[in-house]
Amino acid sequence: MAAAVVLGEEIPPGLDDSKRLSARQRAGLDSAIKSSCCWAVGIAEPDEIDRINILNATMLAMTRAVAALAEAIAAEHEYGPRVSDAVDATHHAMGELQKATLEHVFAMRAILRPDQQARFDAVVEKSLAQPAR
Repeated sequence: MAAAVVLGEEIPPGLDDSKRLSARQRAGLDSAIKSSCCWAVGIAEPDEIDRINILNATMLAMTRAVAALAEAIAAEHEYGPRVSDAVDATHHAMGELQKATLEHVFAMRAILRPDQQARFDAVVEKSLAQPAR
């Protein structure tokens, strides 16, 4: 599951990283977020995770969240502050996804023997140098 939120002009009091909030605090913020912000949730189902792996499922969920948010932005029909905020939020979300991906790559590398690491490095470097599809 991934969520995308574009904050309105007034940020709900107490809003913070969900991992820093108790379940009660998150529940209390639910209506404030839904009433003052643009938000969307994308979900990758368990069978999708099994079929395409957790990293690809995370990217799929993020894609779905951004697509749902884009629909909300399209409803505004102009490039205003909410659209600008949505662009910034999307860039932030994609940056976080890229960081998580690299952390995963380095975690995999850490369990390899030195000879395997050299081959792993070559494959990663080659894949990063590929032109965009």
